[in-house]
Amino acid sequence: MPSGLAPATLARHIQPRAIATRAAILAEAAKALESSGYSAASIYSLIASPDLTKGAIFHHFSSKRAIAQQLVQGWTSAAEEAFPEAATTVEPSSAWLQAVFLDLSKQIENDVYLRAGMKLTLEPAAEGAHQAYRLVGRRNQRRRRERHRTPRSTTPP
Repeated sequence: MPSGLAPATLARHIQPRAIATRAAILAEAAKALESSGYSAASIYSLIASPDLTKGAIFHHFSSKRAIAQQLVQGWTSAAEEAFPEAATTVEPSSAWLQAVFLDLSKQIENDVYLRAGMKLTLEPAAEGAHQAYRLVGRRNQRRRRERHRTPRSTTPP
């Protein structure tokens, strides 16, 4: 299961079968949301697997929005992890931005969860999803300000 989908604190209290069911729901939903988009998908169309029941879906997620929010959170976590690492380099901003986006593009190419989460952040119909970018942006601005405030040691040449 991709990171960000089942926090370690939850995993300690949830049975392995429940974790697997939740992951199966998210996997089916990610595929459906990636291909048809948020607006076109109903909660039932998100789950194409005959192994998943309506009861299982609603046990783990209260709505289509809750499923989408979980996928967006996975994407947001991946983006948050990528930016601070790049911001600590001494390379020009353009070089580390290029490295960040190259890394993220490789991740979304291979991970349907992240790909769906990224696409959801761009969909106006996915309520609140666009705020994920604002949150990441604010955190990164704060980190940059803190980094520039930190006194740098000056050693004579």
